[in-house]
Amino acid sequence: MRNSIRRKLTVAFVIVATGPLLLVGIAASIRSFSVLLQQAHLFESTVARRVSTEVNGFITRMVGELQTVAKAVPGNPPQRKSDLLAFLPSYPETFQDLILTDQDGIREVRISRLEVVSPTEFESWAQTDAFKVPKTTGKMYYGPVEIDQVYGEPSMIISMPVMNVRTGTVDQVLIARVRFKPIWDLLGNINLSSGESVFILDSQKNVIAHRNPSVVLVGRTFTLPAAGQVGTGLDSPTVVVASDSLQYGDQTFTVVAERNLVNALELAIQTVILIGALLLVAFILATVTGYLLARQIVRPVQALARVAQDLSEQSESFDPQKISMVASRTDELGQLAQVFQNMGKQVATREATLKKQVMELKIEIDESKKQSSIKEIVDTEYFRELETKASNFRQARRARVASVNLNSDGESAADSPANKTE
Repeated sequence: MRNSIRRKLTVAFVIVATGPLLLVGIAASIRSFSVLLQQAHLFESTVARRVSTEVNGFITRMVGELQTVAKAVPGNPPQRKSDLLAFLPSYPETFQDLILTDQDGIREVRISRLEVVSPTEFESWAQTDAFKVPKTTGKMYYGPVEIDQVYGEPSMIISMPVMNVRTGTVDQVLIARVRFKPIWDLLGNINLSSGESVFILDSQKNVIAHRNPSVVLVGRTFTLPAAGQVGTGLDSPTVVVASDSLQYGDQTFTVVAERNLVNALELAIQTVILIGALLLVAFILATVTGYLLARQIVRPVQALARVAQDLSEQSESFDPQKISMVASRTDELGQLAQVFQNMGKQVATREATLKKQVMELKIEIDESKKQSSIKEIVDTEYFRELETKASNFRQARRARVASVNLNSDGESAADSPANKTE
């Protein structure tokens, strides 16, 4: 029955049993997602800062070596200058080319790890930013990261002025082409979690360093999500992303750390699955328990309803033993059944008494009606005429009987023996 008490009690018990757990589960899931998202973003921010620190350390070390040799170069002959450049600790592993120009941008000394340099070859850097910026501003110059089309290696130019200590003017410019491959190796050696990735962008949002070199070689670009924490990733559809920027002159390097959102929220997802399983188990237990409890309540009520139906239709059919099991209970339903038993007995007794009284009253009423009907018949003129006729008929009949008897007596006397003797 759709609107039965059993169904309503079962539904109510399920709601009461699982409702709070559902609310707590939803709140815990939301909180878990929020906390894990913050933790994932914080972790990726830490990774990005750690990588940017190492990248900055790498570039700072290169700049430090160049500054050291720039201070030692002035006043030395070309061969000595070439030796000083060749003895740099990071050459040739990191420095791919080292060029020392004069104040007009003409190459004076050059050493290279990949090319054979002719001493007599003319080479001018006068029209390049690598020469003009240090020459005119007295500041260091950082060029963009470029991919060598022949060797497929990334590199960037760092140049600085070589100052004349006595005059304070720029006498020469030291230009270094720094290999960016160590940064690739740095990213490749970082221990990352599942679904996590780290890469570096330049000012034009080009990927210039990645654990997978092919990503750089194909010219991939990436735009940081405007929302901040979550967005479309480079290696995954949806990621938790964090970044840290490094500024070198006009160049901005952005270290990006991202992690697949599913991996980042794995614990929260497991929590949701666990809560869902617990809710399912709680729902099943609540449904079964609610059904059984409702049955314990509804079945006695149904028994009382059947007995009440019998009592309403025919009190003689009332049997207190039908609810004896319910009456044996010690709860409110048991008390109700006991009261109902007493009430049923009293109703049955009263109805039997009432029926008896009704029957007696009916007999009296029938007798009274009979007397009344007889009186009505007797009091009619027709009945009086019939009564008169009946009376006359009875008198005539008695007269005939008497006459017959008299005649019979006379004949008997005539036939006596005395009369015959005479």
